This record gives sequence, structure tokens and C-alpha cells, in this order.
Amino acid sequence: MPLPAVRRNIYLQHGWGLHAATWQPWVLLLKAYSPACLDRGYWAGHAHKPLFNKAGRNLMICHSLGLHFCQPWFSKIDFLVIISGFIHFHGSGVQEGRFSRRHIKRMGQRLADNPLALLADFYRDCAAPLPPPVDDRLNIKLIKADLELLDKSELDVRELIQKPCLILHGAEDRIVPEVRAHALHELLPMSRLRIIQGAGHGLPFTHSAECWRMIMAENNFLPS
Repeated sequence: MPLPAVRRNIYLQHGWGLHAATWQPWVLLLKAYSPACLDRGYWAGHAHKPLFNKAGRNLMICHSLGLHFCQPWFSKIDFLVIISGFIHFHGSGVQEGRFSRRHIKRMGQRLADNPLALLADFYRDCAAPLPPPVDDRLNIKLIKADLELLDKSELDVRELIQKPCLILHGAEDRIVPEVRAHALHELLPMSRLRIIQGAGHGLPFTHSAECWRMIMAENNFLPS
């Protein structure tokens, strides 16, 4: 008698300033698995944290700062896909992060002056498939706190040392440069790194089908 199929649970975590619906292309790609699109809750009523299923295996796909959002759940994840991720947004040295620190400071100023314009520009730079929600329920306090998190957070990799991970990064990423992916790969002995030519920070949105093919090809979490 054949063994029963192992249940596959897939979770999608967006990065700073985005929302769950930006994963829409992935929902279509993964409709056979009914993925859970998590939401940080930048807009009132949209917060959605994972309810991990004890049955089966858990795959987490995260984008950019979403990797840092996922830290509390690392122990529950069987396979982690990191897209446009980083250990520290500014890198390992003051000189290396000079430009990015100035950029975060400017974002903070624009967030105070015109948050919706800032988010619209950020969505454009990320090639997000959907614009930010247009309403007055933006949680400025949370989005500001997460911008400070982006500025200061350093990933704790201890839970990931023995965790299989796939790192995907765009060669043309102007928000998180490719060097950040290599630094992350060096710290994670069970990780594999794939650089996608012609892709930027919006890699999971502009190259969703290619990312999924790489996930399917690089691990045995899901059947091919």
C-alpha cells in the first residue's frame, strides 16, 4: 500500500511597505497548494500572521525585510526561500552602508511629510503588481517602526544554520545589492544561492514564474 502524500503548507511574507495582495501572481501559480498570504498590517484590518499546521511540512517564501519579520517562526519552518534578503540592510561596514543610510533617512522624512507618495514611489521601484491601498487607515506608527527596523535589524541566523534555504536575488537590485545575498549565503551552510539576471528588487513580482521553477528544481519539498 503506497504511503499517504505529505501535506505541503506554503506561507508568503511580504517586505516593508507592501501587503498580502501583492503576492497575487503567486496565488495563481500555487493554487493547488492554497498558500497563506501573510500581512504585516500596515492597513487597518489586514494583519494576518501564520497559523502553522502541525501536519505536513512548512515552506516559507519571504521578500526583503520579510525575512526579518519571519524570525519568530524559523523553528516551525522546514524550508525557507529568501528573495532579495539580507543580514543587515546596510551591510557590514560604515562605508559600505553610506548610501543606504542616507536613503533610509530620506524615506523617514518623506514618511512624515507625504506617506502615500512615498509608498507609491516605493511600489514603483519594487515593480509591485498592485498599488498600496488607497484609504485613510494607514498605520503610520507601525510602518515608521518597521522603517526603523529596516535601518537597524541584524538577522539572527542561529535557527537557520541547519535549515535548508534557497536564496534568490536579482542581479539588478538597486535597493538590496547582490553582495548582501552572497553575505547571507556564506553564513548559511545549508543554503543555495541563485542570482537572476535582469531582475531588480521586485524579483518575486516580475519573475514569479521563474522563481517558482527554481524553487521546484532546487529542493524536494514539493513534487516536480
